[in-house]
Amino acid sequence: MSTALLAREILETLSNMEKRNVLSKRKFLLKGEDLFLVVLDEIGGMSSPSQLSEYTDFTPARLSAIIKALEGKGYILRHQDELDKRCTVIEITKNGAAQSKEIKNAAINNSLAIIEKLGEKDSLEFLRLIKRLFDIMENEERSGENE
Repeated sequence: MSTALLAREILETLSNMEKRNVLSKRKFLLKGEDLFLVVLDEIGGMSSPSQLSEYTDFTPARLSAIIKALEGKGYILRHQDELDKRCTVIEITKNGAAQSKEIKNAAINNSLAIIEKLGEKDSLEFLRLIKRLFDIMENEERSGENE
């Protein structure tokens, strides 16, 4: 297979995965509220919106909508920082921490199911390749090659 054909097939497959939302549906890639909640839980359960924006790369508008939705579900609390009244603090609740654990467990279980279907050899090769791809892309980004 030519490299041009290979590139086209890779892009088509990735595009189909994204269109069908395959990775998010199976919780391989966390998005939106799930990502926000897991990140908040993993960084200690309390943070400012600006720190959470850095971790999640959400726009201020998206972040605000997620905070409002999670607050409505009782997964987080929003209050003023005691030291700096101008700042807001986002804190995970017990229900939010339990939901975060559930999200992480679902992601692990889905990954285990795929690993079982792929087998150890293919799973290790897949891991090696995605790590290599990440390194290549990260190095290009640092060097400004892909701008």
